[in-house]
Amino acid sequence: MIPSRACLATVAFLGGTVIGQELAPPEIPDIMGSLYMDEWQVEKEFIANPVAVQTWIHLELKPSTNLDATAREKLKPKLGKFFATHWPVSIADEPLEFELDRVQFIKPDTQERIVLDPETAITAEDAVVSVVFVAPLPEAGGRVNFRWDLFPEENKAVQIFAADPLGTRIFNVDRVSPELSLRARIDPAARATPEPPPAPPEAPRFQLPWIHLGIAAVAVAALLFLRAKQKTMAAFGAGLIAAIVAVAGLIPNIQSSKSGPSAAPENAELILDRVLHGIYHAFNFRDESAQYDVLANVAGGDALTEIYLEARRTLETRQQDGSRVRVKAVEVEEVTASPLQTKRGFNADCKWEVSGKIGHWGHFHDRTNRYSASFSVEPLENKWKITGLTLRNREREVE
Repeated sequence: MIPSRACLATVAFLGGTVIGQELAPPEIPDIMGSLYMDEWQVEKEFIANPVAVQTWIHLELKPSTNLDATAREKLKPKLGKFFATHWPVSIADEPLEFELDRVQFIKPDTQERIVLDPETAITAEDAVVSVVFVAPLPEAGGRVNFRWDLFPEENKAVQIFAADPLGTRIFNVDRVSPELSLRARIDPAARATPEPPPAPPEAPRFQLPWIHLGIAAVAVAALLFLRAKQKTMAAFGAGLIAAIVAVAGLIPNIQSSKSGPSAAPENAELILDRVLHGIYHAFNFRDESAQYDVLANVAGGDALTEIYLEARRTLETRQQDGSRVRVKAVEVEEVTASPLQTKRGFNADCKWEVSGKIGHWGHFHDRTNRYSASFSVEPLENKWKITGLTLRNREREVE
């Protein structure tokens, strides 16, 4: 979701060749590579024509072969397995261990990235396949080195796109100079854990009013004495009233120990801002258990599971449509808070904006969504956590 910006760069090949030429966006070639780097992960993407891939592996395809949805599904495992053994990438001389993330047939359009729907058929000659592998970025970072090893023709160069938060650099590699070394322009501070919400105030404690307790004790003792001595009903009634009044003085203290604050906190907007940052931060991690653990710091109760499952569904949907999404900024625009009626905490109607980056065709560009929702926020484990939510509206800002 960062804007596409072609950057001029002078980068030394390990073989000694220097590239400093800015290249125009290409037509869809037989094969090309895109490397996407952000603060958390590295993705390498092969974009190729299936017929051209038969230079290295036989797929039983002719240019006129009709690739319907069934034929495409049969090809995906073969393509994923083949490309997994090519284009080694290392950072600071440590090889990255990539995992296959997705194989998709996409429409051959350089401006948009649209995954073919099952009803669409296309010939092998016109098909374009995207094969994406993902590896976590080492915390220390360092120079990125790779060797391209798939050349469809003897003397033909292949274009490599390298996208990072500062823009896109475009290079040519060939059989003479197949290796490339470049700097990943990454800000390590962007990996920092978001600041947590301020701690909730301590729950009101039961304050035992000794004077009321003393009066109640004396009144009860008097009642027992009067009953034992069989004194008049008037005296017994007076003692009973005194006991009731004394015990009644304890009730406000008992209630105050159970109920929440009399008003929503003045810093409700700050609390929600930091809680929302924590939610989006959780999904910078690829491991699902790590996502859940980080999310548990800012969500609790039924909302923890609900938020987790909804976020997983969103990520899977984005993966299916070919989008790579990384949230870069969260901004709370408006909060209206009111206290919970039966327990500590507050309800809040909130509007916020999320901006980030989407990567495709070798570059990143901006993506901004706006949301509105109602939240319930409670102090759990001495932390403010979302315990309930109702999403009211979600809209994408027109680019």
